[in-house]
Amino acid sequence: MSDRCAYLSGRFVDESEAKVSVRDVGWFYGETLTTTLRTFGHRPFRVDEHVARLFRSARAARIDLDLTPDGIRDVIVEVAQRNAPLLAPNDDYRIDVDISPGVLDVGSGRMTDSGPTLVVVCTPLGFATWAKAFVDGCSLATPNSRWIPAACLDPRIKNRSRLLNRIASREAALVDPDVFLPLMLNLDGDVTETSGSSFFIVTDGGLVTAPTNQVLDGICRTATIEVAAKLGIEVVEKPYQLMNVYNADEAFITSTPFVLLPVTKVNRIPIGDGAPGPVTGRILEQWNEIAVIDIAAQAMAHLK
Repeated sequence: MSDRCAYLSGRFVDESEAKVSVRDVGWFYGETLTTTLRTFGHRPFRVDEHVARLFRSARAARIDLDLTPDGIRDVIVEVAQRNAPLLAPNDDYRIDVDISPGVLDVGSGRMTDSGPTLVVVCTPLGFATWAKAFVDGCSLATPNSRWIPAACLDPRIKNRSRLLNRIASREAALVDPDVFLPLMLNLDGDVTETSGSSFFIVTDGGLVTAPTNQVLDGICRTATIEVAAKLGIEVVEKPYQLMNVYNADEAFITSTPFVLLPVTKVNRIPIGDGAPGPVTGRILEQWNEIAVIDIAAQAMAHLK
């Protein structure tokens, strides 16, 4: 049982007491918006950007949050502060924020007057899961399943539904047992993103990544583009295919928990020299300045 603090719809409670109704729309219909932050040095990173994206998602999904951005921001910061004393000096949290429209009256099909369900929880980051990838790179594989077309669901609406992601992960493991994440293609065969991170390739010293009408506008993705601009590295957002990936000089993925990881194989085909490349290294070094921490060293310190 955890003694970490969680937030549930107006109350700070012990995590073990944070119970959501089985009639909640988030459970009943899978209608939940989400964002995931992390801390650096026990302090939440880019809270305002995460909250702003949450509200953009809510507006597009036509969900009334009945809350203010400042209110949610304050909750996130307080949950992190309350849980910070439980961390070891070299540990950090991922902070998950989930919100649903609330509880459903199943008989009438209408919402009750409970208001939205907001849950904020902290989980220590699992650094050991990805630490070796900073040195060796990680492997991706393309599953049979295809990414949901933007015409059906705008990928910028970050939601909690993960059925497709889970199926894709199992399919990708059939291609490569050592796969870290599935690399998703759309119905046209364009590369989009992985099931949990943004994907970049490095070609002729510049970055190429899918446009945001095809992928989530990830907070780490945006920050990485800013980093590249600061380093004078060109970033092109356009559709591209696996042929471009196989012939790229380097590749990497970005996501809140691990920030940035080199990708050295896709569908068991080595990318470039099959090792983390120099452009990826430069970008990660610049990220260290933003985070005020050595991101790779922190993860590597958690290996037994």
